[in-house]
Amino acid sequence: MARIVMEDRVWEVKRRMNVLRFLQREGINPEEVLVIINGKVVTEDAVMEPQDQVKILWVLSRG
Repeated sequence: MARIVMEDRVWEVKRRMNVLRFLQREGINPEEVLVIINGKVVTEDAVMEPQDQVKILWVLSRG
């Protein structure tokens, strides 16, 4: 299961999923975040595999 972490939120995805599709589904603007899969920054057209470790980081100040 892919484990996706963003601040204090955690999701687990059981199947392959496109990064952009996931971000849209969760209401996250892809222009405001960096997505890191297994330690590598990826673009929004990347695909998350069930065994991946994914981090989503804000790139803009939210304060």
